[in-house]
Amino acid sequence: MAWDMGRKGHSMGDSKSVARAAEADRHNNFDFLRFVAASLVLVSHSYPLLGRSDEPFGAFLGYESGGGVAVAIFFVISGYLVTGSFLRSRSIGDYIKKRSLRLLPALCLVVVLSAFVLGPILSTLSLRDYVLHPQTWHYLRNCVLYIGYHLPGVFTENPYPHAVNGSIWTLPVEAVMYILVLLLGWGRLITPTILLSAMLGLALLQFTLIDYFDLSHVVLFQLFLLAPSVKLGLFFLSGSLLYVLRERLSVRSDVACVMVLALVGTFRTSIGPLIFQLTLPYLTIWAAHANLKRLSRFGRYGDFSYGIYLFAFPVQQVLVHTMGTLHVGLFALLTFLITLPLAVVSWYWVEKPALAWKTRPLRPWGPRLPVGV
Repeated sequence: MAWDMGRKGHSMGDSKSVARAAEADRHNNFDFLRFVAASLVLVSHSYPLLGRSDEPFGAFLGYESGGGVAVAIFFVISGYLVTGSFLRSRSIGDYIKKRSLRLLPALCLVVVLSAFVLGPILSTLSLRDYVLHPQTWHYLRNCVLYIGYHLPGVFTENPYPHAVNGSIWTLPVEAVMYILVLLLGWGRLITPTILLSAMLGLALLQFTLIDYFDLSHVVLFQLFLLAPSVKLGLFFLSGSLLYVLRERLSVRSDVACVMVLALVGTFRTSIGPLIFQLTLPYLTIWAAHANLKRLSRFGRYGDFSYGIYLFAFPVQQVLVHTMGTLHVGLFALLTFLITLPLAVVSWYWVEKPALAWKTRPLRPWGPRLPVGV
């Protein structure tokens, strides 16, 4: 998701354009927003993983869970930052290298630990049967975004059974968005007109085949996660559009306040999802560039959001497996206290060293990007 290049961006006042503010101040609040969004996913998942159906965010909004809001924020940020990443890349190979180094190393870490540490300890199968079970080895395909959730004999009795890490379903969608940016950029099509056209196409698909005709349960839609992919794609492209328009964009607090009022006023209404889709991208980028000096320094010790996102779900399943039903607040707190150190280790031992390869002076491989892209 949006775990990318926001570590050195820009901040803006109410009436400054994003581009002018970038020259004056290289700080932003992307690290803070990602950390909050990852923590919100953790809290939101606490309810279904305890077997509860009273997740409060969904009841309050009427159309989206807290985890859904957080993932939407991730995709807006990702669209904004990854589009900028592409436009700064020297070649296709350079872009692919940067995307791969950000997405895959930490994912491989959590997949391998789940398969060969967590699985053998918690599986109801014997160690020999577990190791020889084909599902154990199939689970490693998660490292290349071929998503599978089950390990043999693991979490079979949990309220949310079998799933080892349900959070990783968004990562193939993220990768598809990376490819879309690559294709559009290679064709010199990262323009407001093209991005708006693509968004309108996705919106038409969303509000006809998915919402009106309710085809989200069709096997083809389920197989390729088309319904959530269309929804998240809209948020991603919204972020891309805001990046492309940054030279002409004024992100203002008064406009943000009006959008917040519109958002709150349409909770639990039929028009709520549309207002959510229209306002969240602007509000996310406004929050990212709000002139909050302390928040802009939030990530000075590292970006732990991706690690929290990846590790929280299996940690929660282990807690339920070993401790049974807990108070949801205590459950979320324990999960956070265990997950944060894991995220710190992931950042310093895996993610940060991998990201260091992004700036290595290697000879660019792959076709050069067209001049002017």
